[in-house]
Amino acid sequence: MDEQTQKVLALLQMLMEKVDNLEATQQTLYDEVINPIRAGKEELKFQDFKDKYSYELEPYADLTKYTEDAGDNFDLYRDVYEKTRDIPEDKMDDYMSTYADQLAEKFDALRAKLGIDPEADIEVKSDAEGQTEVEIKEDEASEVPSEAPAEPSEVKEEEKTEEIEAVPEEEEYDEAQDLEELRKAKKNIYE
Repeated sequence: MDEQTQKVLALLQMLMEKVDNLEATQQTLYDEVINPIRAGKEELKFQDFKDKYSYELEPYADLTKYTEDAGDNFDLYRDVYEKTRDIPEDKMDDYMSTYADQLAEKFDALRAKLGIDPEADIEVKSDAEGQTEVEIKEDEASEVPSEAPAEPSEVKEEEKTEEIEAVPEEEEYDEAQDLEELRKAKKNIYE
């Protein structure tokens, strides 16, 4: 090799090192600057969504944790946000209103199947050991008798699902069995 070729090879080697350093710098820039900024922007968009639509979704946020396969890890807000990313902004309010109405219908049907007063507050709690407790708070004045006539929409729903008996308040019940009945009723409602 002549001297000129060696100089060209040395310059090419130096240039290749600069390119490698540039690629490493670019990767660092993406990893430490650009990607965190994108993630932060995405989180801000999610928080805006959550703030805007919490009125529609909040009543169902805790209850859906026990009707979805993900359990305590299920985040209704995040799930709906991910599903609605492609919906145009001008149609989002209508979509969310319809979605909230569908959730309400599903949980009302579930309450009816379990014989729970539609106005009763339901609180579902889980502890660190995975034990789930369902607490139903009913107003005595608003209690619905278990023999109440079914509305037409309930009759159609009964044809599709198996009947689940409500557990009397004075009787001890197994929390796991109660949760299993909720899941069965949910499955039947969605079918």
